[in-house]
Amino acid sequence: MKTTIFVIDDDIVISEMLKSVIMNIPEVEAVSFLSGEDALLNLDLNPKIIVLDYFLNTINPQAMDGLAVLREIKRTLPSAKVIILSGQEDLEVVYKLNQYQADDYIVKDKDAILNIKGIIEKFIKKN
Repeated sequence: MKTTIFVIDDDIVISEMLKSVIMNIPEVEAVSFLSGEDALLNLDLNPKIIVLDYFLNTINPQAMDGLAVLREIKRTLPSAKVIILSGQEDLEVVYKLNQYQADDYIVKDKDAILNIKGIIEKFIKKN
């Protein structure tokens, strides 16, 4: 049975790059969303792992931000592993995300995609 992974990022280029890298992991199905709202409507697909951008309201200022989406994911699907992806390096933000049960935090830099792939592979091995 394949592991379903959600990629939630309002930047289509990053979203598609992540999805492409994730699809190279054996026994994985990646589904991408450009908004948190769309992803929340599809939680019935039961993703085991979710890669979630912190700033989801860059393109649409009215969209839910990553923190709001994280809270809803953990309320609805508490067993899902959520990896936050962000350009933020502010420790206060990291602390807040930890309070809302983010499972990991990756800074968007040149190594981010490979770091996410490694974390996903680690989560899959544990299950």
